Amino acid sequence: MSQRRVCQFSCGAASAVATKLTLAEFPDAVIINAFVKEENEDNRRFLADCEKWFERTVHVLRDEKYGASTDEGLAAQEVHQGKARRSVFARPEAESSECGWRSRRY
Repeated sequence: MSQRRVCQFSCGAASAVATKLTLAEFPDAVIINAFVKEENEDNRRFLADCEKWFERTVHVLRDEKYGASTDEGLAAQEVHQGKARRSVFARPEAESSECGWRSRRY
């Protein structure tokens, strides 16, 4: 059974380099990108530039249920779960340098 290799290209510089290195090792890898409505529109220009550099097409995936919007998707999820909309920065644990997400070590 053959395995398919998939590269998730995020339209960032590090992602572009990682994709290029992956293609050097696995030339048959499929490159995908998740379109997000709220991202900077320059990401589409960078993606087009990278397609030329990769000499490959980047397959853009787009959520249709929420119009590719993270805001709409999160709001619908919170309504579904009965939660009020709030910022991740409003969490008390995020304010503490001891237990907040900023201090997590991976």
